[in-house]
Amino acid sequence: MAVLTVSRSATHAVNRVAIDRLFKDQVRYPDIRYDNDLPPSALYKTTRVMITQNRDQQHGIINGQGAEVVNFQNKQCF
Repeated sequence: MAVLTVSRSATHAVNRVAIDRLFKDQVRYPDIRYDNDLPPSALYKTTRVMITQNRDQQHGIINGQGAEVVNFQNKQCF
């Protein structure tokens, strides 16, 4: 199934529903802000994410890098 959205806010809403259903049996961490222009959203253990900003270059967390959430500590995901 595919869902077409025409705005970032609509994409955010669809993603929020999909993530909540797909990861309902996983450990849920506090909501985080994925994008500065959108409201915070849920984050779950094992969620695959794409880094879209150079937030922590000295630790190798750079734009374009894929990752899987394995831990959450002090408002930072690892």
